[in-house]
Amino acid sequence: MLTAGIEALLGLVLLLDLVLLLGLVLLLDLVLLLDLVLLLDLMLLLGLVLLLILMRLLVLVRLARGKRT
Repeated sequence: MLTAGIEALLGLVLLLDLVLLLGLVLLLDLVLLLDLVLLLDLMLLLGLVLLLILMRLLVLVRLARGKRT
């Protein structure tokens, strides 16, 4: 139970890091006026990573609930 909580916290920290990274990428894109296609590719890639992290968190929550019952 404790390890699942720690893993969930690590997942949330990683999620926040990715959100900050996306914000920095968007800021750099606006400043440097990079190609829009590159920005969309980065957003899709980060979106897929976020989706995988959320799916992992859901699995961890289900495991934690299963251990409680």
